[in-house]
Amino acid sequence: MAPQTSPVRPLVKVLDLTAPQRAARIEFDASPAYELIAALQALTNPDGWPTYDQGAAWFDERRSAMSGALRREIDRLPMEWGHLAGLIAEAPERDDVATVIDHLAALPPETVYRSVIESRLNGVARREHPDLVDAAVAGDRAARARLLEFAVEDCEEQSTDVVRAAFEFDASDLRDGIIAALGEAATLLADHLASVTPVLRRDAELRRERVRGLSTEDAVEAGTDGVRYALEPGVRRVLLVPQVAMRPWVLISEHNDTKVFMVAVSEERLSAGLDRPPGRLVQVFKALAEEQRLRILRRLASGGPASLQEIADHIGVAKSTAHHHMVQLRVAGLTVVDLGADRDFRIRDGVAADVQQLLDTYLRGGAR
Repeated sequence: MAPQTSPVRPLVKVLDLTAPQRAARIEFDASPAYELIAALQALTNPDGWPTYDQGAAWFDERRSAMSGALRREIDRLPMEWGHLAGLIAEAPERDDVATVIDHLAALPPETVYRSVIESRLNGVARREHPDLVDAAVAGDRAARARLLEFAVEDCEEQSTDVVRAAFEFDASDLRDGIIAALGEAATLLADHLASVTPVLRRDAELRRERVRGLSTEDAVEAGTDGVRYALEPGVRRVLLVPQVAMRPWVLISEHNDTKVFMVAVSEERLSAGLDRPPGRLVQVFKALAEEQRLRILRRLASGGPASLQEIADHIGVAKSTAHHHMVQLRVAGLTVVDLGADRDFRIRDGVAADVQQLLDTYLRGGAR
């Protein structure tokens, strides 16, 4: 009797699309064009001037020197200027502002319009409603109205009118207005851009070296000075870009498959002098010289991660004030913010010993 054999089963090939994305490339870039949009973003937000290291007087002086044409454009355009970072990153030549502006001017109006309205949508809305986005870009009023509903759900009440205007703008008018504003702003800020460009490039190079060999999440945290980011579906590139105008803030945007972090240039890059303390040491003691920030650190050390609302409640201040404190603590390297759904804050591991070593190194004249 011949031995029985099991039937041969066909080879099953599986492509599992449910597996989470594990990695994305992390890149660094520096250009005066990025600095231009960071400065424009800051100039159009006078309420934020006292929180920027440049100081309110610097922005007030620049605002006073604006041409009438620039004032008209920034007043009428529904723009968050930092969201142009993704389009700038696609320019083949980014070393010269005029060349970048020419590149943007040559783009189809619909490309610029798409970038602007997508910047008003969260990642879920962009990924789940691509057909609506396509229709809105093509001028479909019903699609624009539907997307506007998603955008308004996520924006603050005082921003509703600006968001609504973005969806109602004519694509050609929007692109041409952006180009006109960038050209005028480049003239206004020419001296600033020329002085900081070498600093931006050096800062990008040093950050690139700092994160070499790290995982994406650890590299983002190290490269942004404390922003913890869990990679989102569809994001295949993380781009870190240094900027001076909005220091100490980090400006975050998204374009296609790229997440952009415009990070504050390190104090060390802006300082000179052999006996000057390192910028982080100065930032640490500025941060610790405020009673409420010490209370926040104690709360995070003893109670673990906390949301911004929990921190505000703990020290009895508005969320906006608590947010300002958390920016200062993060820039000083004392805390980390996790960019999850709840955006929790936590104290950095080993921070007390780190600060002690930083001070000892400086007092003993060691390397910075």
